[in-house]
Amino acid sequence: MSFLGRKITRYLSYIRVMRYLRGTRGNLTYPFVKMFPEAELEKIRGEVSCCGNDRVYIPCPDSRHVIQLFEKESIPSKDELKDLIPFVKPMPGNDIRLVVHYPEDTGYRLKCAKFNDVRAPRFRIDTFILEGDGGTRVLKCAHTSEAIAHLDEIFKNREKLTGVYNSVDMCGCRRIDKDTAELEYVEGESLTSGIDAANDPLEKIVKDLGELLDIIFDYKEEPVGFIETEQFRKMFPGIHPGAGEKSYSVTNLDSDADNYKRSGDRLICFDYEWVADFPVPVRFVRYRAVYYYYIANKAALRPRLGIREFIRMFGFSDKEIKLYAAMEECFLNYAKDM
Repeated sequence: MSFLGRKITRYLSYIRVMRYLRGTRGNLTYPFVKMFPEAELEKIRGEVSCCGNDRVYIPCPDSRHVIQLFEKESIPSKDELKDLIPFVKPMPGNDIRLVVHYPEDTGYRLKCAKFNDVRAPRFRIDTFILEGDGGTRVLKCAHTSEAIAHLDEIFKNREKLTGVYNSVDMCGCRRIDKDTAELEYVEGESLTSGIDAANDPLEKIVKDLGELLDIIFDYKEEPVGFIETEQFRKMFPGIHPGAGEKSYSVTNLDSDADNYKRSGDRLICFDYEWVADFPVPVRFVRYRAVYYYYIANKAALRPRLGIREFIRMFGFSDKEIKLYAAMEECFLNYAKDM
């Protein structure tokens, strides 16, 4: 077998094992992840077997639902854990510390994992970023059989968004098997890398972020007046924006600036999991982008001004903020089947 063939075989083997372990409960909860309860931490720290080829991943920011894992080379001390996870409030019975082992023959190691346990089962998509001889790979995996249909939507969403924007391309994606997809890993700079949320004057942050959002929301088609559809009412029950709102035929609800990268002369979107092919007020999606920029940079921005004041600086009125905050709550509840 050729060298390339061996790499592909190792990669496919990794995926098969990962799929098997992903559905397992108990000690093995996620691919190659062994979970230990709080009471066993001291014992784990003293075991030599937890070193060597094992890697430690710290769940952050929530101990009740493992949202994301961050890599560390060795098991941290309690004091170090407090620094790493300042917002975690451990609750009795929670499995909050993870030790991850990687078989030597896979050729890949896990760089980052992100889970969506707070979502409804039909929307739970796990994300794994792998690094190895073949480069960096991004896997999207249906956490449950119910979520396979939502995984299918990612491919449909890419088709819907291709050619919609003047300056934005969608990253590539391909199917590995029925419940696993691989997305193109986009090399390049984060779109917001030139903004220093801690030190730039607020006026500069607003100007620079606003200009980036202008590029993201630069559609080829002309906007039309909002029309309330049954699909809209299902996702946003009880919300009535009014015909004065502008909308488009298709909208990427994941239009946060952090979901885009500059790669050469291309601007690439690498997250299009949530796309509406019915009218949604485009100002709401822009509001979401501003809102989540503040949340992502809260430590730097909060001492300078509150979130409502920050959003107002982008031209949103208090009436709009109230409307779009209610829409965001509806959207989050929709994703949770609430």
